[in-house]
Amino acid sequence: MSHSDFLTQLRDVSDFFCGSQQQVNFNQNVQYYFKSYSAYESKVDTLTNKIQQICKQMDEVKNPQTREQLSAQINHLDESKLKLAQEIDAEQAERRTLYDSICDKVVALCVGHDKHTTEQQMKAVLGFLLMLTPNNNLTIPSENLKRKPLYRAVIALLLLKELAENHPSELEQLLAFNNTPKDFYSDQFKTDIVKPTVMAAIMLDTGLWHQDALNIFTDDNNVIDEFKPLSVEDRKRLLKVNYKQTQRFIFQGVLGAQAGSDHAKNGLVKAYMSGIIDQTSHVGSLMKVAQLYSGFLLPTKRNYQYTVFPMTLFILKKRVEPDGFMANCLDILLNKIGMYPLGYGVCFVKVNEEATNQSVELREQQADVEAEQQVAEISEQTSSPSSPTLKRGVVCDFASGNSTSATVMLVEDGRFNDEVEMVTSEYNLFLPSARETFFPNVESSLLQAHRIAQDEFNKENQKIWVEYCFR
Repeated sequence: MSHSDFLTQLRDVSDFFCGSQQQVNFNQNVQYYFKSYSAYESKVDTLTNKIQQICKQMDEVKNPQTREQLSAQINHLDESKLKLAQEIDAEQAERRTLYDSICDKVVALCVGHDKHTTEQQMKAVLGFLLMLTPNNNLTIPSENLKRKPLYRAVIALLLLKELAENHPSELEQLLAFNNTPKDFYSDQFKTDIVKPTVMAAIMLDTGLWHQDALNIFTDDNNVIDEFKPLSVEDRKRLLKVNYKQTQRFIFQGVLGAQAGSDHAKNGLVKAYMSGIIDQTSHVGSLMKVAQLYSGFLLPTKRNYQYTVFPMTLFILKKRVEPDGFMANCLDILLNKIGMYPLGYGVCFVKVNEEATNQSVELREQQADVEAEQQVAEISEQTSSPSSPTLKRGVVCDFASGNSTSATVMLVEDGRFNDEVEMVTSEYNLFLPSARETFFPNVESSLLQAHRIAQDEFNKENQKIWVEYCFR
């Protein structure tokens, strides 16, 4: 796949989740299912009640002609029920085709033919999604809500890949119930494991769009507010509704009659869905970690705190059993992604390498007093916090073991630059020690991080981003 084709497909898939003027987005598609199926059930109930009433009448009627008329009415009502069922089945088949296509596209975007191409693609997608966050804080929760299923799916695949490559025994335990050979890049593994993982991840919280869930979010003015704070009791109710209706959407609304016909794929989807509430389930724990991590990086709370992102994995580790599988998954993410997620905006101090190298050369010379004076002057210039060069960039590569450092692509005058820097902790202004060293008198919130604005991540910068990721 060429860089331009990859970017086109990435935008296309992103539009399906985030919405565009040309098509119905993912959440609207889910809402339509719940509304249409509720209407279908209501119509079927009405027809069934009419049939039962006519049957009672037939029991009381002896006249053959009248009984024949009533029987004809029953047949007509049965035909109406059959027609409704056929319409629902047709919608389900259409929905299955749609989600099969979407899942195939996500797999193609995230999984290449080997480790190198797969990591190129995954970092391109993860950074792209994070940098699509809008400028307007008022729209951030709703936009993150749309984008989160896709981000969650990529994180789940990243965990699956890391287990396959670096923790094969844990992957065997994770998929002990599945006989598929555990070769991440094989076609069979992609079909039986990778694709169902994507399907489970993107559909994980679809039950939140059921009317019973939306009723919980309805305020005193009868307005639905998906982001309002909920009481403990409401949260418990919401969890039950979400779990029940998510299962319904997946196995009735999407997989339908085929749900039992493909045990390898649909059995894994079922395992993810049931395991998400089972603390002892490894397969459920993997999906739970993807859910929690994406929830932190794409929050739907109004008090949006961008500077918390680098602490996400540390915060999550405090919330899980220290020796459990979820903790292992979080360690895998910390080792792979590091503190700073792909696409995260970093402010840092640029090291004056030319002056530093000149200083080293002069120190080596130590030839005369004049050289010693030059050493002192240059050393003072390069080490003094009074006139540092402030730079900004976006994290553009996996940490791969160096969790506290970040590889960043420079952003200058609103344009992404091909120049890349490895920013270590001593020069990263996210950390208090670096801010205190270089900018002790500047408000920390102005330096701690910078968010790439949605209009800044324009088509030109998107192109530069993807091209860099594929180097």
